[in-house]
Amino acid sequence: MKEGSKVLVTGASGFIGVNVVKCLAEKGYSVLGTTRRKDGPGPLVEDYLEGLGDRVTWTTLDLRDSGKVANLGEEHEIGGIIHAAVFTPASRELEQTRSRDILESNLMGTVNTLEFAKDAGVDRYVYISSSGVYGSTGNPTESVPESSPGPYLQASGFYRTTKIACERLTEHYNNLFPMITTSMRVGAPYGCMERPTGSRHRMGPIYRLLELILTEKRDTLRVKELDYTRDWTFAMDTASCLVAGLEAPAPISRLYNVTRGVNSSLREILTAIQEVPGVEFEWEEVGNDEEADFPGSVGIRRGPLDIEKARKELGFEPRYDLKLGIRAYVDWWKGVMEKGLWPQA
Repeated sequence: MKEGSKVLVTGASGFIGVNVVKCLAEKGYSVLGTTRRKDGPGPLVEDYLEGLGDRVTWTTLDLRDSGKVANLGEEHEIGGIIHAAVFTPASRELEQTRSRDILESNLMGTVNTLEFAKDAGVDRYVYISSSGVYGSTGNPTESVPESSPGPYLQASGFYRTTKIACERLTEHYNNLFPMITTSMRVGAPYGCMERPTGSRHRMGPIYRLLELILTEKRDTLRVKELDYTRDWTFAMDTASCLVAGLEAPAPISRLYNVTRGVNSSLREILTAIQEVPGVEFEWEEVGNDEEADFPGSVGIRRGPLDIEKARKELGFEPRYDLKLGIRAYVDWWKGVMEKGLWPQA
C-alpha cells in the first residue's frame, strides 16, 4: 500500500467489519470505516475501539449510491479495501418484503466498491464471502476445500446467490483491470461485537446461548442436537486472516477459506461456557423443538473448512481455541453490560 494511504473497510460498524477495523488499527493502519448509521458508529463500537480512535475515520455512506462511493477518493487516498458490508436476510419473509434492498445492497454495493477500486488505483481489494455458499455437505468429518463444487450446485436464496455472484465479479475485475482482488469465505464466526443490526438479523448459536445465560440469567437451559458441529471461529482470528489477505505479497489466490479449521459441538460450547469463572448454569438435553430453549434450527451441516491454503499463502494461524475464544467473548459481554452499553447500544 502507498505510504499515507488508508484502508477502506465497508460495513465497518458491523460484527466482522468492526473486528477488521480493530485488527487494522492495532497493526498501525489508518482506516476509513463506512456505516449507514446517520449518528455514526455508536457508543458500543467506540468502546470496542477505545484507544484506537486516532487511527479510524468514519463516514456515513450507503454503498448503493455510486456517486458518493466514487467521491471517496476526493477526500481520502485509499490503498486497500476490505468489503464487509452485506445485507443478511434471516427469513423467507424478509426476502419477500425486502428483495430489492437485499439485492441492491449486496450486488450493487460490491460493484460500486470494485469500480471505485479500479478508478482510484487501489492496490488490494478483499471481498468477504461466506462458508454458507457451500451449503450442507452431509459429512461433518470431511473438510471442505475451496475447490468444492458445492457453491455452484447448491446455490439458493438471495444471500448465497449474491455471495457467489460477487465472488465471480471480484475475480473478473482482477482479470480485466490492473488490480489485485481476492474473496475470502468466512465460516461460523462468533465473538465480541456480534449483535443484531439493521442489515444482520440472524445471530449465531454461541450468541444465542450467551444471551440466555448472561442477559436473561437462565439457571437451566434445555438444548437439543448437542452433537451438532461447526468450525466456530473467534472473530479476531477471522479478522486477522482477512487482514492477511490484504497484506500478503502477490500473487495470491482468488479464493480462501477463513475459519479455525476444526469442528466443535454444541456440547463442547456449553462445557466451555461453564468453565468460565463466574458463569453458573446447568443444561439438559431434550428431543424436540417444543421442549428446547435453544436451538430451534441449527442450520447447515458440514465438515470444517480446509484452511491449508490460507496457512501456506497468507501465513494465517488461528490463535483462539474454543475455550480461549469463549472466555474472551464472555468477558467482553459482561464488561459492556456493566457499562450499560449492552444490549441497548
